[in-house]
Amino acid sequence: MHPKLSLKLSSLSEKSEDLMQDLGEVNLEILQKKPHEKAWSVIQILNHLMVSESSSLNYVRKKFLGVESVGQVGLVQRGKMKVLDLAFNGVRKFKAPVYVSNPSNAENLKELEEKWAEVRSELTYFLEDYPEDYIEKLVYRHPIAGRVSLYQMLDFFIMHMRHHKKQIERTLAAVEVK
Repeated sequence: MHPKLSLKLSSLSEKSEDLMQDLGEVNLEILQKKPHEKAWSVIQILNHLMVSESSSLNYVRKKFLGVESVGQVGLVQRGKMKVLDLAFNGVRKFKAPVYVSNPSNAENLKELEEKWAEVRSELTYFLEDYPEDYIEKLVYRHPIAGRVSLYQMLDFFIMHMRHHKKQIERTLAAVEVK
């Protein structure tokens, strides 16, 4: 695995492990409780994160088949990722793409953790075989930032998790008070 990808993947894995560990002591009833009807529960937020990673991996696997024909990272993509990072640092809400906008609330934390570990294992396997020559290829299409590299996709996963961690904290504060 390219060292640049390895560092990002390690950071991502550490953050998700910390998040799951923090939630490990929380009662399942609390994790599945929504602050209000239109909001997501903590389980739904975690499911959204996991499905986002899984869907993204499936996309880049498919895009990789035609990797020769895609462009390279440039200043525009780097700038868009900076803007995305700034946006995710705020409390602004984003409309999730349809395929990740209706997450399940049925699993318990252990089941979800196992599914997510499987997705992360598949991602690791994919990254281990990813050719260094393609490290700057625009193989991922983010709904807001557009086409970005695999490295930038991992950056997005980290931003995404940081953004939803704040949402998880707000959700827990709201449902534990009720």
